[in-house]
Amino acid sequence: MKLEIYVAEPFEEMKARSLEQARRIDAGETVEAMCGVGFETPSQFSEVFTPKRWELVESLNLESSVDRFLRCVT
Repeated sequence: MKLEIYVAEPFEEMKARSLEQARRIDAGETVEAMCGVGFETPSQFSEVFTPKRWELVESLNLESSVDRFLRCVT
C-alpha cells in the first residue's frame, strides 16, 4: 500500500482520482488500496507532521513511498 500525502490539492483533482479508482473497481480491475491524507494548507501539514513525527515515519521505512507520492501544490 502506498501512502499519499496531498497539500492544497484542488477538490476537482481529488474527485477525479477517486472516481478513476471507483471506475477501475467497477470494471473488475485489481487495484491497490488507496491510503492518503490531505491538508488544506502547508501550515496545517507542518502542524501534523512535526519533525519528530516525520522521524517516526522514516523509521518505519515509509520514506520512499512518502517521497514518491508527496504532492505539494502551493
